[in-house]
Amino acid sequence: MDALSPHDPVYIGLLHSLTGTMAISEAVLLDAEQMAIDEINDQGGVLGRRVAPLVADGASNPAAFAERASELLAAGATSLFGCWTSASRKAVKPVIEAADSLLWYPVHYEGLEESEHIVYIGACLNQQTIPAIEWALAHVGQRVYLLGTDHVFSRTASRLARALVEGAGNGATVTGERYLPFGKQDFAAVVTAIRDSQPDLVFNTMNGDCNPAFYHQYHAMGGISASELPILSVSVSESELYPIRDVAAGHLACWNYFQSLDIPANHEFVRRFRARYGPDRVCSAPMAMAYCAVHLWRQAVLAANGLGAAELRATLVGQSFLGPAGAITVEPNHHVTTHAYVGRCGGDGQFAVEWRSSGPITPLPWLGMESSRLPYAALVREAMASYPDVLDYATRLEQGMAERQLTAEALRQSDEKFRLALRSSPVMVSHQDRDLRYTWVHNASGPFGRADIVGLRDADLVAPESAALLDQVKRRVMDRGEGERTEVPLTVNGRSSVWDLTSEPLRDVHGAVIGVTCASLDVTISRRFEESLRDRLEAQVREQTSRLVESNAALEERAQQLRGLASDLTLAEDRQRRVLRGVLHDHVQQLLVGALMHTDALLRQTSPDMVRDSARRVREIITEAVNSTRSLTWGLSPPILYQLGLGAALSELGQRSLEQYGLAISLDTDPLAEPDSEPLLVLLFRSVQELLLNVAKHAQVSSAAVRLSRLAGDEIQIEVADAGVGFEPESSVTSGRAAGIGLVSLRERLDHLGGRLEISSSPGSGTSVRLIAPLTGGGQL
Repeated sequence: MDALSPHDPVYIGLLHSLTGTMAISEAVLLDAEQMAIDEINDQGGVLGRRVAPLVADGASNPAAFAERASELLAAGATSLFGCWTSASRKAVKPVIEAADSLLWYPVHYEGLEESEHIVYIGACLNQQTIPAIEWALAHVGQRVYLLGTDHVFSRTASRLARALVEGAGNGATVTGERYLPFGKQDFAAVVTAIRDSQPDLVFNTMNGDCNPAFYHQYHAMGGISASELPILSVSVSESELYPIRDVAAGHLACWNYFQSLDIPANHEFVRRFRARYGPDRVCSAPMAMAYCAVHLWRQAVLAANGLGAAELRATLVGQSFLGPAGAITVEPNHHVTTHAYVGRCGGDGQFAVEWRSSGPITPLPWLGMESSRLPYAALVREAMASYPDVLDYATRLEQGMAERQLTAEALRQSDEKFRLALRSSPVMVSHQDRDLRYTWVHNASGPFGRADIVGLRDADLVAPESAALLDQVKRRVMDRGEGERTEVPLTVNGRSSVWDLTSEPLRDVHGAVIGVTCASLDVTISRRFEESLRDRLEAQVREQTSRLVESNAALEERAQQLRGLASDLTLAEDRQRRVLRGVLHDHVQQLLVGALMHTDALLRQTSPDMVRDSARRVREIITEAVNSTRSLTWGLSPPILYQLGLGAALSELGQRSLEQYGLAISLDTDPLAEPDSEPLLVLLFRSVQELLLNVAKHAQVSSAAVRLSRLAGDEIQIEVADAGVGFEPESSVTSGRAAGIGLVSLRERLDHLGGRLEISSSPGSGTSVRLIAPLTGGGQL
């Protein structure tokens, strides 16, 4: 790698569980590592080259960790950083050793291992489990319940914890011990067992996403508080507890780092981390150790002036880094010195330190045997080294046996259910060999209801043409190796029947097709019933169709009647207006004119001023009455509408709107847009008259536009538009609040006459109302 161009990056592999049960703990380590990488690059990188991470997902599966480790090394990673569980580390260990590379392991573990190809940055048992148990026995209580995940670390740590408890004397005892599979979510039985054993403390070594579920159920179901029965964890940190801080408050943990540590280097680390990832993010011991691991690697690279594992090993021992957990130093056994802390979780998800070690604790992965002078020390260490492997093998063996037991029980239940289903089912199930001889039959029925048909072929049971069809279907299934479902007609002893046949290839243990499996069901009765039902339904459909045709004819006739009534209504209203106009014109106006004439004569003959003044006032009133009567007469039935047509009437209507309401009308008419139906002529004029009155009253404008035009398809359109305050068309039309005819009535009448009403308006955007009607024939609708 050193021979590469200075422009080529130095690749390192980051290998963590980004999915699966361990992702809740491991994924956040990437953030701390990436921050360390960026800090190194900001300082110029290593050996004049930028550091670039290659990221891979171990998916919470040891086998996947081994595969991803090989891929990262093949892609050019010079060192790997990652793993969490001992199972994943042990899976990666032979891959790293075979490639002569280095794995920087940031997490606490059970010890009993030492490899020149692994740098163990996390705590050993003597740096975490032993201080935790010793402190708990002295400050919490003598009765301890051991709870862990069913893997190497939990079992080893719990064995050590049991030895410490039982060797403490003074009545100290282990009240219970339980190991659960990864991803466990139901803790009802566990919580009950803990409560019933009456411990003073629960020593928790569980890993992964089972912890949030456990803390929640412990809080909700246990009926005990953290002050009465605390949980002391060595695998649960701020990352897991912050989201559940409401139920984790008061419980304990032992780590080599807490975010709350009052150390200048830690304050700076937390500040930079939150500035980068957000103020709500929290830091944990594995994150801090992962961050330190990358910086220790840089120091070793710079000291060795190279990237090879052998070069780094030569300079690695004695490397020290002042990080968020204080100064950590790599020892000859490739483990690091570190402090130990016991903290109590607060309501903010942070730990208040209740105890700290007097100084850095030297890592003793062999629990002190590494310094023993006993002649058999090497033998003991060899035995101790094999213990985790044996324990891991035994654990996996137990898990495998448990899984096989579960599988066997599931198969037994499935077989029982299958047999029960067959006994209660009318389906006939059979096996036939490649010569299509029956080798097994269950529930033989119908034409196959013989005492024993094993050894026979279909040709021995059904008519030749039916046997040929069955033979064709089953041989096709065997030749193609694919199942097939079809209905086959069978004839047996002159009796016809229909069978639903499902055929699948029958295979041996090597996958070779050795025959055919068939499931057959006599569906003759149901098919006859379906045919009968289909005939009845078709007859009902024909009958209903005939009724619908008759009903549609009646509805059309009724629609014609309604349109005629609409025309009659419009004409009747207009006739009433004409009669009223005649009365006003021929009688009332004549009387008023006569009164005027007499008043004029009175004025000419009377001399006293007071009488003349009264007579003059009477004349003014009568004159006003005459003008109003003339206006009313025109409004009721304008003669120009019948004499000159709609366009002329609209023009005069515009002039009167200006005189009466001060509303200036812009008029545009098409002489070809004159309806030849008197009801439609009257309705359109009255509609425009009503719409202009609404504009004058409600639009808050001084002008409006009226456009009469002819549309394609022999339709005419009248548009009345203004730029006023506007309104919600649907609410106005549906509520019918408009005066006079109203928009609702207007729409209905236009519909009956074959026309339609269109409204475009919104508050503050003006209004456009379009009246669209047929040019001809309206009077006959």
